[in-house]
This record gives sequence, structure tokens and C-alpha cells, in this order.
Amino acid sequence: MRQEQVGRFIGILRREKGMTQEQLAGRLGVNHRSVSRWENGHCMPDFSLLWPLSEELGVSVQELLEGRKNETGGEEENILALILRLAGREQHRKMRRVRMRFSAGFFCLAAVLFQYQTDWLFFLLGAERAEHATVLLILFGIGLGAAGFWSTRQDALPDMECLEVWTGRCRMKTVEEMFCFVSRRQELERKKYKKVLGEVADALNTAEAVIFAAAGTEYSRNGLPMMWHVAVAVTEERLLIGGERTKGMLMTEFVTEAFALSDVTAIEYGSGIVPELVIKTGTDEITIGMESRETMERVGEELQSFLPSLHNSAARRP
Repeated sequence: MRQEQVGRFIGILRREKGMTQEQLAGRLGVNHRSVSRWENGHCMPDFSLLWPLSEELGVSVQELLEGRKNETGGEEENILALILRLAGREQHRKMRRVRMRFSAGFFCLAAVLFQYQTDWLFFLLGAERAEHATVLLILFGIGLGAAGFWSTRQDALPDMECLEVWTGRCRMKTVEEMFCFVSRRQELERKKYKKVLGEVADALNTAEAVIFAAAGTEYSRNGLPMMWHVAVAVTEERLLIGGERTKGMLMTEFVTEAFALSDVTAIEYGSGIVPELVIKTGTDEITIGMESRETMERVGEELQSFLPSLHNSAARRP
């Protein structure tokens, strides 16, 4: 993995965009020291940051990983295989670090045990120094063991299934897959939206899978408020809308409603102050509140690409 070349490439592109390290870090939600380490070739960006980082720098993920621009402008056909190959190398290095830390910690603790049985440090260093050395060996042993354990608890490197979720080339059936897909594009309240996406997953038929998902703030149908903490999911045949709603006077529940994709006739953008995405069917007008106008327009365009009845039309403002 040519970390130094990739780091120099990131620095060049950042300066071309007129951004400081702090500004780039702020857009990606990381510490500016992380950007500095990338550019100095000390480490690579986290795999989950490859897509947003490439978007900020105006290059493809493949160009970012190769550390140079592709003059031919070719399609990223082998990007998943490339990232998996890099992930395999990183996994090998990670396991080597784990083994070294556990081995060194075991050696320190074994030396302490041997000291208690033979007093070998007493003969080498004397009584006072032997006592201090024993304490240091215990601390080093515990510290190295903890470091090795912490390394095994770090986020797992991506497999093909996770990469497909990140890139959108996927068929999602579980809560984790949908949450991974949506959270890469929008900020989510983990606890609430996992429950909502759980309801969406439960509503799927055996052979059905979600091919696109997004989150909204609230959902109303024909002007009547229906739910909040909303998730919108598209399968090959249905539009699913899940969310939280009131149940009785004090209780709430999580439910899902379904609409046939073939019934969708138009996608529009609301004209009010609150960003709203309006999905029209033959009988209903579905309004989804969004967190920002930018998110509303992006979700509207992506939704349209999955709706067969709208492939030849554009999302529009009423």
C-alpha cells in the first residue's frame, strides 16, 4: 500500500481545493491530526471515509487509492477488488502487531513468574533493583496484553458484503445493512432509526430485498401526520415507509406502510420552509420531511432512479 504516494496526493488535492487540514477534517468529521497523518504517509484513511474523502477532493476512490489521477477517465470496474486486496494486506499487518504484543506481554509475565520461583533478578541486579524490575515487568506485561486485546476489538476491515453496502451495489435484508447504507449518507439517531429499520426488515417478504434506503424526520399522507423518525426503503416492487407513531394517549409504536412502485406517478420537492419530499401515487400524496434541502434533492434524485414509472421524468418542484 503506497501510503506516502497516497498521502502526497491527498495533500496536493486538498491545496488545489483551497482547504486547510482543519477544514477538510471538519467536513469529514475527523480530527485534523488524522489528515496530517494521512498526508505524511503514516497511515491510510479509514475505509468508511474513502468515499466522502474522494468526493471532497474531486477524484474517484480508485484514483485516491492509486495516488494519481486516471487520465483515461475509465470506470471504476475493479474498485471493490482493489479495496479488498488492500484490506487483506492491512489485516495481515494488524494480526502481526497483535501477535507481537501478546508475545511480548506473555514474555514479561513469564519472566515475573520465573523470578518468583528462582530469584534470578536478585542475582543479576540486587534486591532493591530486582523488586523494581519485577514491578516494571508486571506493568509491561499487563500493558502489552491490554494493547493486544484492544487491537482485536478495533473495527473489522470490510468484506465484500460491507463494501457493496457502502457503494450502494447491494441487496439489503438486515437492520445492520440498511443502517450502514443510510448512515454513510445521513446523520442518524442510532437507537430510534435501528428500531424503525427493524420494522422495515420485518416487513420484507422472503425473496424481497431493499435496494435503496433513506431517512426522514416525519411522514404525512394526504396532509395527515402519520409518523416521525421515518425510514424510506425501496425494493424491486414496493416502496416501504417505516416510522414511529402514537399508540393511545401515552404510548408509541414502530410500524411500516407499503406502496406499489408501479403506483408512484410523480416525485416533487415541497416549496415551504421545511424541506419536504412529495411522492404522489394514484390515490395518495406522501410527504417526507427531510433534514436539509440538499438531502431532499439528493434523495429525490436517487429515489427516481429506482422507480420504473419515472425513469423518463425528473423530480420537480410544484
